[in-house]
Amino acid sequence: LCVSYPRPTSSSLFPYTTLFRSHLNAPILLTDPKTLSNATANELDRLDADTIYIIGGTNAVSNNAEKAIQASRPSATIRRLAGNTRFDTAYQIYSELTKLGAESKTAIISTGANFADALSASPYSYMQSAPFFLSSQSGLDEESLAALKDFQSAIIVGGTNAVPSSVEQQLRSIGVATSRIQGTTRYETSLRSEEHTSELQSRITI
Repeated sequence: LCVSYPRPTSSSLFPYTTLFRSHLNAPILLTDPKTLSNATANELDRLDADTIYIIGGTNAVSNNAEKAIQASRPSATIRRLAGNTRFDTAYQIYSELTKLGAESKTAIISTGANFADALSASPYSYMQSAPFFLSSQSGLDEESLAALKDFQSAIIVGGTNAVPSSVEQQLRSIGVATSRIQGTTRYETSLRSEEHTSELQSRITI
C-alpha cells in the first residue's frame, strides 16, 4: 500500500488507509509524490509484495512513481484507488474494501477539509474495521449517503465547524444512529477520540 508524504493534500488520505492494515494486514508505505523512494522500493522487495494499492491520484503518487513500482515488482498486481477529490478517493477505498469482504456496522464521519480529526479516529477505525466517509460544509454527498444506508451507526469526529449538524440530520433521515466526538480544539477532539478508543479496548480486553 503506497501513499505519498509529506504533501498536505495527499497525506490527508493517510488515515483512511488504516482499514487496509486491519483487514488485509497490509503495511502502509510512504513515498515521495514524484518518485518512488529507494527505501520504499527496497521494502516492497523485502515484503515480496504481489498486490500493491496506490492511494490517491497522480498529484499524490505520480505516474513516474507508479512506473517505478511496476519496474520494481513486475509480477505484482497494482491498483490505484483515486477519485476526482479526496472525498471520492475515500469512497473508493471503502468500495474496494467492501469488495474484499470488510464488514462493519459503524462508520466514521470526518471533515474532508483537513486530516487531523480523521487521524485521531484512525485507531478506532483500525479496531472496529470502521470506514471513513468525508463531509464538506454542505454535508455528505449522495454517493456516501447511499452507502451509509447499510450501516447501523455513525460516529462524527469533530465539532459542527468541522462537520455541520446537517450531517446528523442526513444520517438520521436514513435510519443511522449518530454520536459525536468533539472538543473545543482539534487537540481536545483528539483526546476525546483516544478516550473513546481506550474505553472500547478495555471492554474488549475484559
